[in-house]
Amino acid sequence: VRYNEVKVDLAAAQAPDPAFEAMRTALTDAVARKDAAALAALIFFPEFMGAAFAGWIPVVVGLVVSLFQRLEKAWGSSACRTDSGLRLRYGLLSTVSQTVPTGRIQALKVNRPMLWRRPGWSRVSINVAGYGDPAEEMNGSGRTTLIPVATDEHLAIMLAEALGADESREAFETACYGLTADLVEDPECRFTISPRRAARISWVVRRRRGFAVTRREVVTIDGRLSRTACLVPHGKIQSMEISRGPLARWLDLSDVSLHSIQGPVSPMIMAMDRE
Repeated sequence: VRYNEVKVDLAAAQAPDPAFEAMRTALTDAVARKDAAALAALIFFPEFMGAAFAGWIPVVVGLVVSLFQRLEKAWGSSACRTDSGLRLRYGLLSTVSQTVPTGRIQALKVNRPMLWRRPGWSRVSINVAGYGDPAEEMNGSGRTTLIPVATDEHLAIMLAEALGADESREAFETACYGLTADLVEDPECRFTISPRRAARISWVVRRRRGFAVTRREVVTIDGRLSRTACLVPHGKIQSMEISRGPLARWLDLSDVSLHSIQGPVSPMIMAMDRE
């Protein structure tokens, strides 16, 4: 059987990149000469690393700008009581003043990162009626950070101003207890924590999740490395949402969201016993 003639055109072989060939030649020569310095320079500082580092320049610039903006908003922060509310002042290059009416504060969040636990520092954020837009937060007209770094003494004062002196002491003690105490081992724990079976879906933070109900507020606690306590007065809870996924239904658990206005505080009680 005779077959028709088939012609195949082969493309020219791809030539190696000149820069790669130069690097390969230099590497071969360094190995042959047993030049440790040249070999280390070729391995750890090749020529193409300059282009790679150049690509990271926008990332580094963005990080520096973000850190500076955070420093700008925290520098020289102060708060004082006025007839119309709390007067906040802050700023590094330009000083910004803002008055927060205490009656419009709907919820508070006390955040304590891992490195802040030993000195006892906290960051206090708030939901304020009429605030919460990210654009307002950027230009300083809708600041939702009540105090960027607060000691326990300052925290007690801020809670007294935000919640009222009559009801703040119990809320302060409950929040500090949730941020520092062992919620599992303490037989007189003030919090209702996630049951043991919740470790199947949240074994890392199961021992640090819970809630407590005081006379005036609901206090939620969450987080292992960075611990967060949210405080919501009873009368300012807009609604509640109960959700149960497939695993939660299997373990007889529920998640409860306490709806507040737009802002940094989103209270949520995770992996609680359905009862």
